[in-house]
Amino acid sequence: AFHAAVAEGGLAALYRGFGVTMLMQAPAVATYLTTYEMAKAKIPMPVTSPLLHLGSGLAAESVACVFFVPMEVLKQRAQIRAQGTSSTEILRDLLRNEGPSALFRGYGLTIAVFGPYAMLYWVTYERLKVLLREMRGLPDGDDNLPTFDILSSAAFSAGLAAGATTPLDVVKTRIQTQNDVRLNTNAGSEGRIVYKSTAHALSSIIAVDGWRGLLRGLSARVLWIAPQTAITMACFERLKQMFL
Repeated sequence: AFHAAVAEGGLAALYRGFGVTMLMQAPAVATYLTTYEMAKAKIPMPVTSPLLHLGSGLAAESVACVFFVPMEVLKQRAQIRAQGTSSTEILRDLLRNEGPSALFRGYGLTIAVFGPYAMLYWVTYERLKVLLREMRGLPDGDDNLPTFDILSSAAFSAGLAAGATTPLDVVKTRIQTQNDVRLNTNAGSEGRIVYKSTAHALSSIIAVDGWRGLLRGLSARVLWIAPQTAITMACFERLKQMFL
């Protein structure tokens, strides 16, 4: 996939959807992390309870999807369109042909994908922090871990969660991009599968591509999410220590 993308559009092809991501990522991540911390403080459970981290992660993802879903819809369409197509053009085509509701297409499905991702990520990350505190002889609740510990814990947790939820992400991406006007025009109507539901999309992918089709993009997904999350969490943990 990497070589095909570069061969088709050069190195610039790897950055399709960059503008949309930059615009939406900051408020999305800020909402996500704030909601997680607020949920942890409000849910009446021990701070080390995996159930607390599961519930807080799901709450954070559910709220932040108000930003994440439109970002995903526009970013994915930018990535599958020809080089040179601007985010503004993609947004204009989407609103003209599908209406504003198309920006939130797959909202429930996105939560079904990133909800489990967030739950698995936070349970693993919080547990790794406990283990690292014990290894370094730090008291319970002390988050003043070395930056390397935070980076490695976040990267491992994010990579694990991203890999485990790749099949769900494949289904979500197919559903969110199937109505793109340019994609349909270029591909033609013959032989194009129109997914009627999540179950139909799942069965169609397996029928056409086999079970391996559900793992398409796994390495790219892990290589994108793991370092991004590691850097985000290192900054977040340091800012928490400075201001809270």
